[in-house]
Amino acid sequence: MKYSSTQEFIATIRHAPYVPKTEFIRSRVAGKKVLDLGCVQHSLDRLFQAPERWLHNVIRANASSVLGVDILEKEVVQLNGMGYNMIVADATTMRLEEKFDVVVCGDLIEHLPNPGALLETIAYHLRQDGIGLVTTPHPLAADRFFNVAFDGWTGINPEHTCWFCPQTIYQLAERCGMHVDDFCWLETIFKSPTKRWFWGFFCNTISRWLVRRNRMMHLDFGVVLSAKRTADHELLSVPSTR
Repeated sequence: MKYSSTQEFIATIRHAPYVPKTEFIRSRVAGKKVLDLGCVQHSLDRLFQAPERWLHNVIRANASSVLGVDILEKEVVQLNGMGYNMIVADATTMRLEEKFDVVVCGDLIEHLPNPGALLETIAYHLRQDGIGLVTTPHPLAADRFFNVAFDGWTGINPEHTCWFCPQTIYQLAERCGMHVDDFCWLETIFKSPTKRWFWGFFCNTISRWLVRRNRMMHLDFGVVLSAKRTADHELLSVPSTR
């Protein structure tokens, strides 16, 4: 659906579905031509330790074709040697000559100094009816409160440059020439980290109780995006965020 306002969007997501992150991606890339931005996901540890949960493998197993993109040259070279199809490029500036049915950005946008440029890249590479899939941590999750209260930190990757709640990512999309078409709360494969075992058990137990009563306190979410286009299907020109 196309949301007519921020208020309508926020009212709707209070009751949005809660699904596994891999299923959010899998169901939307099946049989599609896919571009996977930030495909390595930090290192090759996930591939070697849990290959069935590595997002690029999930895409590869379900899409008709997938091209991976990452700035980590060493890892990309190694993966290409293993039979993967990847290139080294900056996801905020790259412009390829081909279009895709789906562009995936799994937990990438929060790592970038210019997240709006990432959305422009997504829009540029989408076919007329294509979609972008963006997943990201939720700063207002119940777990974040307990991390700060008991550990004095937020429990996130230290390389993150920004936070997005659903409202702010909706606004960013609208200002970067995109619509938010769908939204899901995402089930992650890990518990919230804590520095003390006792508080970790306590925090995760209370957090699970809270999110069952208020979905707005889940740890992660994902949005489905489409590019704004003119009547003749050309991409709508928007001011550059770079």
